[in-house]
Amino acid sequence: MPLRTVQGFRPRRLPMALAGALVLAAAAWALPAALRPAPLRPRPNILLIVLDTTRADRCSVIGHDRETTPGLAAFAADATVYTQAWSPAGWTAPAHASLFTGLRPERHGLWMGHRLFLDEAHTTLAERLAAAGYRTACFTANPVVSGEFGLIQGFEHVEGLHGTHAPRPPVAHRAHERLLKWTAGAGGPWFAFVNHMEPHLPYTPPAQHTARFLRPGTPAEVVTAMRAFGHPVTLAVCAGSRVLDAVERAALSDLYDAEIAGLDAQLTHLFDRLAARGDLDDTVVAVVGDHGENLGERGLVGHQFSLHRSVLHVPLIVRYPGVVAEGAREDALVRLEDVPPTLLELAGVGVPRDLDGVSLLRGVVGRVARAIQGPVADGTAHQLRVAGAGRDVRHLLTGQRSVFDGRHHLIQHADGRLELYDLEADPAETRNLARSHEGVARRLAASLPRYD
Repeated sequence: MPLRTVQGFRPRRLPMALAGALVLAAAAWALPAALRPAPLRPRPNILLIVLDTTRADRCSVIGHDRETTPGLAAFAADATVYTQAWSPAGWTAPAHASLFTGLRPERHGLWMGHRLFLDEAHTTLAERLAAAGYRTACFTANPVVSGEFGLIQGFEHVEGLHGTHAPRPPVAHRAHERLLKWTAGAGGPWFAFVNHMEPHLPYTPPAQHTARFLRPGTPAEVVTAMRAFGHPVTLAVCAGSRVLDAVERAALSDLYDAEIAGLDAQLTHLFDRLAARGDLDDTVVAVVGDHGENLGERGLVGHQFSLHRSVLHVPLIVRYPGVVAEGAREDALVRLEDVPPTLLELAGVGVPRDLDGVSLLRGVVGRVARAIQGPVADGTAHQLRVAGAGRDVRHLLTGQRSVFDGRHHLIQHADGRLELYDLEADPAETRNLARSHEGVARRLAASLPRYD
């Protein structure tokens, strides 16, 4: 995204000193990292927020026809909304590893079927910012974002907010309270990371949001069952031994929307409080999903066993008034791995040249999104076979790779199956074009990520 050139940007007159600083800074970024001068604008704070398991197409700020994210829509009035952001993985660990390193999974090595931790040889965003003088903190409701998976490298302050049986929006509230307390005493520039689990199964939104989104007439017993819906029933649905009827699917979908709306309300309170104490406009804020969720498409629920658009297309909003375009929508394809170099550049910290991601300040035309999912782990494979009650589940166990060029999405399964979709004509990916468009499939296959 070139500075202030995205469609929809509302021009804003910059102070002469700041305008001159930005011109000089742009020239400085043409130099090798080691030769770049210190940024002429004081380094901003950085707040990176992950909306775990959030589909882009279920966020009204992206285009959902139900108002799930009015708070983020208001926030985006001073930000850029990336409507085509894609994740390189379908689950938390590899997606976060890419978000923290700027590398795709086949390069950082954390993906199912290969290695289930981020090797310390890889330098994270938190480590780079800490080396540049930033205070760093991690507030996570997801137990995967932990030392066990190697995903807290570089964070001097870590708080895990998982392991509670309380409704999760209060967990989001508690995360924000701790975030605000830590940032108030951090001193100097700070980098804070927050992971929110609200849209993750089970879907247990607050009553007021459930009432807004649940369709009238939904039987109470169905609502109760869908609020408790989770593992191992999800495996039975994916295996085909448990079929959700139309009423159950609708209730599950409504509860998912309500979860997003509940989290949106919590984020609004956080942004209001940051603004009230004068910190919001001095902070680069990036809000992003790590991956999405299947809600019955192709008989799948959750985010296992799939690299479809419902799992890879995520929300992304970046706000830094006066530098990042305000009130803008960028419809070109971008990737999770582009977020770390973007934040480093906005912080005035050198961006390594060997990253897979490219700063969003460098333009976005021509990017390609790749994703990888290794074969299902033995334990999950056994549970899936049990849940399938004798059904053939081999098609769910193989690894998958995918590539998306902004229009066509190719998914190649390790057993040789191909799926090809034209997302301009078929955004729900209902018509497999692999046989009728062999040339397109062959062209995209050359860009698939490698397993080795």
